[in-house]
Amino acid sequence: MTTAAFPPPVSTDPADATSAAQRVRIPAVIQIVLWSLSALSSVYSLVSAMSGVNTEQIMTTIRKATENNPDAAQMMQVTEQVIDIYSTYALPTAVVSAVVVLIGLIGSIRMLQMKTYGLAMVAAILTLIPCVGPCCCLGLPIGIWSLVVLSNAHVRQQFT
Repeated sequence: MTTAAFPPPVSTDPADATSAAQRVRIPAVIQIVLWSLSALSSVYSLVSAMSGVNTEQIMTTIRKATENNPDAAQMMQVTEQVIDIYSTYALPTAVVSAVVVLIGLIGSIRMLQMKTYGLAMVAAILTLIPCVGPCCCLGLPIGIWSLVVLSNAHVRQQFT
């Protein structure tokens, strides 16, 4: 009888461990690739945010481009507001993104290694969340695939 208080014993059969590792390998490797690409994007965002935005240069360029347009005053106000919001929240957003990417990448690596089941599950869940995971189009099916594989009792037993 298996209950939540008494999980089934972990199989020591090497064939079981190999079978579970094979099931986990492909989605884990794809997740690692996707999270690595996200890491590159995150590094770019951090560097951009830390270098700061030259708002005066942007506003001067927009003023020159719209100086003959009588409706430009309203557009300039909106543009200034957007630039202010960006310059205020760019760095904190980039830092949070970098932390999420790091968690996803480490969790995917641990999934491939068949260690730290909870972190592997967190990585799979983060992968499938659009705009949080590595790629909206690829993240959803890969995240679902990873969750299905990780939810298998045989696979879960093999994690250490």
